[in-house]
Parts: sequence; structure tokens; C-alpha cells
Amino acid sequence: SHGSVKTAVSGTIIPLVFRKKKGKLYFDRTRVVNVAAGLSNEPDGVFALWESFKNGKIILVPTKDDDDYIELEGTPDWILEVVSRSSVTKDKKTLRKRYHRAGISEYWLSDARGDEVEFDILIHGEDDYEPAQRAAGWQVSRVFGKKFRLRRIKDELGDVDYRLDVK
Repeated sequence: SHGSVKTAVSGTIIPLVFRKKKGKLYFDRTRVVNVAAGLSNEPDGVFALWESFKNGKIILVPTKDDDDYIELEGTPDWILEVVSRSSVTKDKKTLRKRYHRAGISEYWLSDARGDEVEFDILIHGEDDYEPAQRAAGWQVSRVFGKKFRLRRIKDELGDVDYRLDVK
């Protein structure tokens, strides 16, 4: 319910970002730091528009040797968190507040541990994140300019898997 959801999201978002050439996308092992928001975390997914890099909203922090980068500092445009048993409070409360304070435009939050798949595209509002516009199970992403829905399916072996549909 964690790795498979992250795979479904990345498998859909990566080609979309590459086709549109609108920014840089990271999955796993990418630290995001926003000092003002008290944020230092490695989200499941991070995206920043090229414009956000160009205007300094987010920067790549180089290693001591300047041959690689160790983190992103500032405010990315999109964050993904997939809830696991050990991250419920962190993802649903602590990080939600910090991501909002950091000014992150969109926070995608998924919890597929229960009978129903919870998938929320949350849009930065004045005091908290607000649910994205929904219609017939689809949610609108302002960052990617598309509608998405996350479904639980059975794979060829009859095991549970996930698909992130886009239109």
C-alpha cells in the first residue's frame, strides 16, 4: 500500500513532466528544507517548476565538492506523501502544517491501507490546505493542469495494485 501507490503515481507523473518540460521531478531520497516552516524532510515525491528555480523560490544546494546536490531548499510546487503505518500522524498532521507554512502549492496525500483508497489533492489555502475540485472521482491538479484519480486494481496474479489515471 506504500511502494505500489508511489510506483503508480511516479509511473503517471514522470512521463507527464517529461512531455510538458515544465520542471524537475524527484522521487525518494531528496531532502526538502524550508527553514522558515521548520521543514527538513524526504517526501515520497517532489516537483518544482522551472520558473520556481529561476526566481529563487527553490534552489539546489550543492555538496562540498560542488559536483552533486544534497538537498532542495525553499518551496517546491508539489509534494507527494503516501501514508504508512509508521507515518500517519507525520503525513496527515505534522507535514501537512509544515508544507502549508512553506507555501507548497499542492500536497498529494494517499492512504491505501484500509478498505477504501484515500487520495487527496490538496490545494494551498489561506489557513490550511483545501480539497481540490472533484467530479465523479476525479480531482483537478493546478500544478499539472490535469485531472487524476487513484484506483485499486487486481494485477495479473490477482494481487492488489494501484493505478493513477489521468485525463
